[in-house]
Amino acid sequence: MSDNTGKAPISTHRDGAVSIKVFRNEDREGYRFYGAKIAKAYKDRETGEFRDTNTFSANDLLKLNALVPQAQRLMVQEHEMDKKEGLARPPRDNLESKREETMARAVERSSRAEEGETRTRPSGRTQ
Repeated sequence: MSDNTGKAPISTHRDGAVSIKVFRNEDREGYRFYGAKIAKAYKDRETGEFRDTNTFSANDLLKLNALVPQAQRLMVQEHEMDKKEGLARPPRDNLESKREETMARAVERSSRAEEGETRTRPSGRTQ
């Protein structure tokens, strides 16, 4: 992902000090792709300036757990619109096509999961 310094995000998903900013980028050939920056804002005690960190507490991670599916859904929706407009890079091979299908299924599962609760084992696998 390219450096987004000075570039405005297309969307910001926020819960308190924790946020996910979604950025639209273009490659050299003009095809669009999307990236996200996850951060937590804090005020520097010495300077009084607001800064971002990428260190999160357990409570921050709970907030991110709710924000990530929102950001992912937006990125997939934007990508789908770009494909219709010819602004998304065509899949180069079968593996890339499968990855896009997997992303679409993950967004669908996250939408269903918001309706009901999902339990996670310590190994990270969903029950």
